[in-house]
Amino acid sequence: MLIFFSLLAALSAAPTAPSLSPAQVADTIEYEIDREHSFVTFKVDRFTMVKVVGSFEKVEGTIEVDAESGQPVAADVDIPTTSVYLGKSKGRYQAVTGKAFLNVQRHRSITFKTLSIDGGVARGELTINGVTQTVEFPFEYKRPFVDPTGLTTIGIHGELTINRQDYGITFSQKLPNGGDFVGNEVEIEIDVLAIKND
Repeated sequence: MLIFFSLLAALSAAPTAPSLSPAQVADTIEYEIDREHSFVTFKVDRFTMVKVVGSFEKVEGTIEVDAESGQPVAADVDIPTTSVYLGKSKGRYQAVTGKAFLNVQRHRSITFKTLSIDGGVARGELTINGVTQTVEFPFEYKRPFVDPTGLTTIGIHGELTINRQDYGITFSQKLPNGGDFVGNEVEIEIDVLAIKND
């Protein structure tokens, strides 16, 4: 009997495990970004006359989806800067990948990591040129779907405008008419297909 009461006393004195919030215990399903069907494009003013369009040929990363609601709860995206495509202009490619702009020899990736997702807005840390800024990224979401190939996929489309100066890309040459050689605002558009990891 003495042993029994000693055991009860020990159990009552033991610290209880901390309770977890629903967000901490919620099950998520991981989707991997499909490189073949994911695209990031950008536009920036050239000589104040026309927008130059570029893209990145590689988009990598994962998206976490809540198992119960089917809604995205987190994303981790990596875009290799060396995959930038600017058409057939070698001069433009050398300029954009050089030290004045993307500086791809030093900064190999552009990354985006979510801090939170609320409805159709992902708030997260965008890193370009080694500089990290917190941005709000509005997006449209297409829920899990079993496509004709038998894969379970999700789709995301989003658009965001940033100021390149905020990321240390400070090239600032003026034209004779006072306009900017290259605009400061960069329009970014992303279309991502992600496949459920088995």
